[in-house]
Amino acid sequence: MNIRLIIRKGTAVALSAILAASIVLIFLHLLIRSGRFQLSTPAYAFFSVGILAVALLILPLRRAIQILLDRYFYRSHYDYYHTIEEASHKLSSFLDLDRLLDYILRAVQRAMAIEWAAVYLATDGRYRLEQSVQALEPTDLPPELPESLAGPLRRQWDVLVREEVRHFRPDPDILEVMERIGCEMAVPLVVQEQLLGALLLGPKQSGDAYFSEDISLLTALSGQAAMAIYNAQLYREMRWMKEYSESILRNMQGGVVTVDADQKIVVFNPAAERLTGRRAEEVLGKPLNTIDKGIAGPLREALEDGRVYTHQEGILNAHTPPVPIIFSPSLLHDPSGRHGAVMVFSDLSYIRRLEQERSLAERMVLVGTMAAELAHE
Repeated sequence: MNIRLIIRKGTAVALSAILAASIVLIFLHLLIRSGRFQLSTPAYAFFSVGILAVALLILPLRRAIQILLDRYFYRSHYDYYHTIEEASHKLSSFLDLDRLLDYILRAVQRAMAIEWAAVYLATDGRYRLEQSVQALEPTDLPPELPESLAGPLRRQWDVLVREEVRHFRPDPDILEVMERIGCEMAVPLVVQEQLLGALLLGPKQSGDAYFSEDISLLTALSGQAAMAIYNAQLYREMRWMKEYSESILRNMQGGVVTVDADQKIVVFNPAAERLTGRRAEEVLGKPLNTIDKGIAGPLREALEDGRVYTHQEGILNAHTPPVPIIFSPSLLHDPSGRHGAVMVFSDLSYIRRLEQERSLAERMVLVGTMAAELAHE
């Protein structure tokens, strides 16, 4: 639980109660001075009315006191250059997107003492709510960034401030959306001339407006934050692709062996372990000649001579008897011009057994036919 929020609300309630009690005491004092404070019906009525009036005053008193406390205790003061320097250092240290977004939102919230902050990111052509932080009561934020906000941000890449929209660039659609969700500022997140997303900010807890220094800070932070988010998204996609590829390799029935340009083994999937009788930890990072020559030979030819095959048959000699395989090696190229090779191979033992059984069946049919013809003669 937020201890500052507890202190803030507790202080407001306590001051409201003190003021309310003071009003009751003053009311009673006036009744006593008038000499009419008795439990008679008129005095009881006056007393009841006074209590009712105090009860009605507590809520507006609390609100007024809350505003005054916010303006005094939550007025933001920050060192512009220190904030930029700290954010630059921190933003470059995050690769996990969720942790990065949480840091960005909380850093902005702490620096400017705002009620809430939220970030929307592009997903499938729309801008969806990714994460938010809220200092006070939860705010209902739309799950998608309204087009009346996304459109101007996409076209102009400029910060939208509600007060400026109201007075200097009147746009009823933008103003209506910002007022409906309580948004005081919308900051675009732009990378490579594309709107990656938007940072939406609620009002300051002090009640102050956003000043030019605030806008400059947010503009500077948004550029660095956008690049950090873009890198984190690329990292997430790369990690997902790696996990996806590893899942495919784990569940393939055929063996897969990959070597780099230095003829070191870099991929050896479970099917390759099963077919060769070697464990991955025994061969990964080792020279190509570590494994069966039935696999090493075609891979070496692909690397050294550029010779590739499709559905060629070979033998794995590590088994007794040797295991027939069908294999297809291919070259792999990287941007630097270096290349590796990959080989996919499958066990032909079952197919060979079926072929033998079919051949035997065909011979048996032939023998049966010949026997029937001889018997007929």
